[in-house]
Amino acid sequence: MLQASGGQEGPGHTEAADLNRRRTVLGYILLSVLAAAMLSVMAWDGSQHSSGADLMDRVIVCLAFMSSCVWGIIQSYRPGRLRCKRKTGPSAPIDETRPVYVAHHPNCGRFDDRVVAIRGGLYCGGCLGLLIGSLLSLMLAVVYLLTPGLEAMIAFLTLSFGIGLVALCLIEIGLDRGAPWSHVVANVLLVLGFFLVTIGVLDATGTLAYGLVAIIVCYLWLDTRIQLSDYRHAGTCYSCGRGCGYY
Repeated sequence: MLQASGGQEGPGHTEAADLNRRRTVLGYILLSVLAAAMLSVMAWDGSQHSSGADLMDRVIVCLAFMSSCVWGIIQSYRPGRLRCKRKTGPSAPIDETRPVYVAHHPNCGRFDDRVVAIRGGLYCGGCLGLLIGSLLSLMLAVVYLLTPGLEAMIAFLTLSFGIGLVALCLIEIGLDRGAPWSHVVANVLLVLGFFLVTIGVLDATGTLAYGLVAIIVCYLWLDTRIQLSDYRHAGTCYSCGRGCGYY
């Protein structure tokens, strides 16, 4: 956890923790860029002599991608459940001096720009976007299976567009413009980008293994998005000075 300046573990520990977080985030960003370049090279090379993926390969990749979407929907629907259990379990009594979690963030007032209100309910903007994006991607995956697939060069362009959507989301998270609905839209585009990247790589190369590699890379990008978000949240907690140490 990242403690505020002057907290229990002192400012020196805070600065070291912040430096470690920054290095971790930069490492994730570097890996994400390298992964995008790798997929682009594979797809470009494959598109020169690929006749497209056969139906069975498309079914396998789509089932793997759809399973990932279902997992994402489950995780996004109640994002604070596991965290609350960790904080209030038998070995971790409730600390009444700390703010409680509301919509996946502490209700201290400094995270209001991450929360959207819908009909009286409060929701984490990022998780809501991932939920909507996963639902849309599930439907698009079904539609994709009902089509003949993409031609190789069109598939490469689809991959490029998908990478652009992923990059747009990561930039939005990194800049942290403080608009809740922009977080929702960015995360919807993130998952749609995952879908476009997956089918783009599969149809451009016509290779099952490459399609599955694309899904693994999407998990890397998702983890990068989480690391960026946590880094921004840690900065918010650090600037507060209350010493809650949420992030």
